[in-house]
Amino acid sequence: MSIGNPALADVLARHGSPHSLLAALADGGVLVAVRPDRSVVLGTTQAGDRVLLGYTGSGTYARHRGSHSLSACDVDTILDIQRVTGVREIVIDAAGPAAAAVPIDDLQRFLTSTRSGPTPVMSGAVPAAYATGAMAT
Repeated sequence: MSIGNPALADVLARHGSPHSLLAALADGGVLVAVRPDRSVVLGTTQAGDRVLLGYTGSGTYARHRGSHSLSACDVDTILDIQRVTGVREIVIDAAGPAAAAVPIDDLQRFLTSTRSGPTPVMSGAVPAAYATGAMAT
């Protein structure tokens, strides 16, 4: 995963279904920007909500004009970040050319329905449509 998640980039490029997006995210994770102290760089929407910014590769991060290091982030780490920071969405490849905002609750439900073994009880709601939102940095 050191080079990112090309399968997720492909799903975004072809505007794949929410299920295929969640499957690619669950399978390959994303890259996240980290500071020298290894803390994760969060984004802020125009509405002022904090979000986790994820990238499918270094090229999409370069479009964001970021200057931090990139680190591989699997879905369990995404859930840990959510628990610590309270972010409710992960915005993937915010600077384009194809982007998605994924509610972390939808990711949790997807993982619950697809993983074997003990899992927490969560809502059985169907994932919402994913939309790109303008991001402020």
